[in-house]
Formats: sequence, structure tokens, C-alpha cells
Amino acid sequence: DKNILEADWLLARTYFHTADYQKAETLSSEIIEKGKENDNFKIVANVLGKLGEHYTFMRDFNRAIEYNQRALEISKKINDTYNIARSTCVLAWAYAEGNFKPREEISEMFKSSLVIYEELEDIRQRVNTYIDLSYVHFVELKESLEYIKLAYELAKVSDNKHDLSLVNILLGHHYQFRGEFKKGDSYLHSGLEMAIEIGEP
Repeated sequence: DKNILEADWLLARTYFHTADYQKAETLSSEIIEKGKENDNFKIVANVLGKLGEHYTFMRDFNRAIEYNQRALEISKKINDTYNIARSTCVLAWAYAEGNFKPREEISEMFKSSLVIYEELEDIRQRVNTYIDLSYVHFVELKESLEYIKLAYELAKVSDNKHDLSLVNILLGHHYQFRGEFKKGDSYLHSGLEMAIEIGEP
């Protein structure tokens, strides 16, 4: 039953959020099997993608890549454009963190997702992907800063306080790293003020 699967999926995400990973993984595996039995491949792709994120976070990159590749393959088959972009981004992070692919290839993966997010008019994911690109290109400080500026302009449009706080803090660190301490301090102060305002730790 679709409603039962959705309820189980909500519970699994709750387990992930509360760091009860054994229950989260067990329930996720059950959802994947039930989803396949009921031809609910969207939820199967969602769960596989979440497991991919989880294993990336746990730095188990081989498993992260395996689950993200499976999520991406299913998302392409059912033409779920959002999850194509999302799985590609998480897969790119697993490749980057595990040093499995060159920076240029990883960058192209993020850029391909960015195109989809632009088509979907998903500002928050565009902000996140520009931030991802800034990290990937951090050794090229000028290019990295340009990606952060693009994220900043989009965050101002959406007026999402969490995104604005994060981008301000990142801009602050960038300018400090470049030796522009006054400018860096200003952005850091703004970002930290917003974080306190919205109750971020």
C-alpha cells in the first residue's frame, strides 16, 4: 500500500535524523523491497538516494557510490528530473570526498545538476549547488569566490535565512583567506547574526 510505504519512509527519515542508523538502514532496506514489489520506483530511488547520502556522511564511499548510482539509474528510467539532479550531486560528493575522480569531472556533474535545477526553478538547490562548486574549486580561489557570489545573489532572492546565513559566513571566510579582513569580518558578523536569529547552533 502506497500510504503505508510513505509512512515507513517518513519513519526511516526520522531515524536518520535522530542518528538511529541501524533502524534507519533496516527499514530503508524493507521499503526498497516493498517499493519494487509495488512498482513504486520513485520511493525506491528516494530511499536509495538517502542511503547514498548517509554512507557519504559516514565516509563509506564505496557503498555511497553504489547506492547513488542505483538511485540515479532508476531516476533516469522514470524520468524523475529532480532526483536525477539530486543523485548526481550526492554522487559527485562521494567521488570528491573519496578522491575517485578528477576535479574537472566532478565539477561537470554539479553543473549538469545545476541546469536541471534552473529548469525546475528550484532556487534553494541552485544555491546549494553553487556552494558545492565553490568547495570543489577552492584551490582556484577566484573561481570559488564567484560561485559563492552567485549563491549569495540567489539566496537574497529567496530570502531564506538559513541559506543567507551560510553564504554570508562562507563569503566571510573567503575574504579573510584573501587577506580582506574587514570585508570578511562584516560578512561573518552578518551570517552569525542570522544564525542566532533563526536558532542555528
